[in-house]
Amino acid sequence: MNANKRNRFIAVCVAAAVGLTLSGAASAQDKSTPLGGLEGGPTHRPWAEGISLKRQQDARQIFYKANELLVNQFFRQAAEKYREVLAVWDHPAVYYNLSLALMNLEQPVELYEALGQALRHGMPPLVNQANYDRAKKYHGLLEQQLAHIDIVCEEEGARVTLDGKLLFVSPGRYRRAILAGEHTIAATRAGFIADTRPIVLTPGKRQRFELTLYTLADLTQEKRRFPVWMPWLVTGGGVALTSLGGVLHSRSRTGFQTYDSDFGTRCTGGCADGDVPELSDQLDSAVWQQRAAYGMYMVGGLAMTGGLVLVFLNRPETIRREIPGVARPPGLTVVPVVGPGMTGINARVRF
Repeated sequence: MNANKRNRFIAVCVAAAVGLTLSGAASAQDKSTPLGGLEGGPTHRPWAEGISLKRQQDARQIFYKANELLVNQFFRQAAEKYREVLAVWDHPAVYYNLSLALMNLEQPVELYEALGQALRHGMPPLVNQANYDRAKKYHGLLEQQLAHIDIVCEEEGARVTLDGKLLFVSPGRYRRAILAGEHTIAATRAGFIADTRPIVLTPGKRQRFELTLYTLADLTQEKRRFPVWMPWLVTGGGVALTSLGGVLHSRSRTGFQTYDSDFGTRCTGGCADGDVPELSDQLDSAVWQQRAAYGMYMVGGLAMTGGLVLVFLNRPETIRREIPGVARPPGLTVVPVVGPGMTGINARVRF
């Protein structure tokens, strides 16, 4: 049996228990002796303050018709009539009689609220102590069978809903008894990420939920593997070494050309490099510069390649920011990843 069916079953049980007890009392009443008592009462009647005699008389006429419908077990029609009375005169006795009709309509939430309104001024407007005790007893019973929810949202202009039905436009608060079981609450506003939560409400328990809206910028941040300057420093170092290698290579080439020219001038009859010792330093310098240039080409090339790889790896990654008080639920989390020349998603599993 799911939560909604279980609560309907509870409501039926309550209705049966209360209905059997009160139906006899209802049938014993007539127009001159209404069930709740719009007539008379104590000298001080706060529930009648501000209600003119004309409005009181109009309310009584509708009240009598509602009582007739209730006695004849036309519960839905009786409930509608009692609501008409309440639009004229917000009287605790009307709520009491409305609760008698609601007990047979499987509407536990409205029944709970009607009984609460009936009890708000104590026993006097309910005719006798028995009616008051009975209303108090079953109000307490329903208190333990229904869940009590308190939803708060402070974001200006957000639409707050419960199971898809609008509760209020924030800032605001919603406190009410509702059926226990599974529900969905949500707060939405253009330009913000919706705060949508499936919730499970426990009978007899009061639960508070604070809905908070964040923009995408609030919930995400850019993260890099290294400081931004590091890959470019490595790349720049590689470029500098390669350039220096080019300078040395150019000098070594000039050195070889000068050595060849001088060697040809001094050795016209054909000889080897060692035959002209005064030119050996010039040859050694050209050879050293050439080897140094090749080494710088190699190291500089590796540095440039590595730096460019680091630049690629160090692209900004958009990740979810941890906000204090906002728990990340376990399971699969998917966040956008945005970088130069690419977009995608990043999926992570949390346990």
